[in-house]
Amino acid sequence: MNLNRHYVLIEEYKSIQEAFDAAASLGVELHLRPGETYRWPTVGVTVNGKVRVVARGARIEVSSASTALTFVAGASGSEIEGGEWIFTGRRATDRVAGANAILVTGTRNGARTAPTFVENIRIRNSVFAYFGGIAIEFRYARNCGDEYVKVLNCGFAGIFCYSVDTYRSDSLLVDGLTGQLDAENSAASELNAYGFTATAQTGGMPDRVRDPYSRDIVVARATIINVPTWHAIDSHGSEGMIITDATIRNCRRGIVFTGLTDRGTSNSKAVRCYATNSFSATATNANGTSKKGEAFWDVGPSPAHRNGYNRFERCSCFGHGNPSSDDGAIRVENVDNGYYNIEDIQSQRVGWRFGSNVFRATIDAHSVNTRHESVDPSVARVEGSSIDLRIVRWTAGARDFSVDTKVMVNGLVIGRDNTDVSIYFGKFNLDSCVSGSVISTRGNLISARLYGNYGRDKLE
Repeated sequence: MNLNRHYVLIEEYKSIQEAFDAAASLGVELHLRPGETYRWPTVGVTVNGKVRVVARGARIEVSSASTALTFVAGASGSEIEGGEWIFTGRRATDRVAGANAILVTGTRNGARTAPTFVENIRIRNSVFAYFGGIAIEFRYARNCGDEYVKVLNCGFAGIFCYSVDTYRSDSLLVDGLTGQLDAENSAASELNAYGFTATAQTGGMPDRVRDPYSRDIVVARATIINVPTWHAIDSHGSEGMIITDATIRNCRRGIVFTGLTDRGTSNSKAVRCYATNSFSATATNANGTSKKGEAFWDVGPSPAHRNGYNRFERCSCFGHGNPSSDDGAIRVENVDNGYYNIEDIQSQRVGWRFGSNVFRATIDAHSVNTRHESVDPSVARVEGSSIDLRIVRWTAGARDFSVDTKVMVNGLVIGRDNTDVSIYFGKFNLDSCVSGSVISTRGNLISARLYGNYGRDKLE
């Protein structure tokens, strides 16, 4: 073997683990031959030192439901370039913790001690298919990212960032996540799947020194399709998550800014993102939940722990909304200072739904043809208390009666027994997509202050 080369081949060593160890020790690249198929060790491989893996054109077959390749804290600066990673084993019904293709993990230290981060790990131009768990997980990681990664027909998640600081994702494709039941819950529990999610420890009162929130996450030019059970892109209590130019199709939910039990998502933004849902209005998941859902979600966990300062700019959605409930294509609840510049086209039943505890929300919206086959739909519903909305612009496109099959009775519906509701109307005109009242209380007793331009002549 010529050690003057800048790389070594896996075939030059007795085992794949030994090849990784040697490449890290020698400070050279580790190459997998193009066109070759590699049977991965059933116990997986651990990388303890910096190594660049070049696997362009190689096929890696993983048969064991354990993490195939783990980069630990000593592997900072490592990279993966290329490779088709295929899971060939039997997929479990329930989620198997650690059944990932790639795990990048620092060290969770003792009580009240900050973790040791693994840093500067990059995964580029790789394909991951049929893994029942997570394709790529970054845990206690800093300044890491993925570029031109494809995740095909996997289970629980495409990219999963847990307590990650500074992450960049560019041109991620996730096509097909089946979702998995949490093993500790009954089979009637909801199936969860995430195209891209950034999160931290959930439940109880987590130690935020050992388990910091994920922050400074950028997801650019992602395409997430065919995730019928849960979220395409999800913040899960992160700070400063920026999503740009995302294309989302056939997902139960599109972009979700949501919180954890002790914290909301804050300072996050979705820009030029488009979500469309082509599922049948009557389609359901295996556990009976509807496949249609919200395109854009800004929902804090509770009145005490709200989302804050999140923005949607130049976003649009088509065909979302839950046909069996009043959840709209856009849902806003338990938030402060949100900004929503969204075009909502052909929602099911309800376009927008505002729940309680919405403070200083600014709406700049356009709505077209909210519809339902059997229920009188409405453009939006305000169903809660302690709501402060500022509508700087809300207009409606002309109705298309070929798709608007059921009469839209109301534009903005203010629900029953609301208290402390204030709505300012700037440029507001929903005449083109309603046949009844532009604003309706449906005879409910409400305590709401309406001011500005809200079409008094059509107030019911």
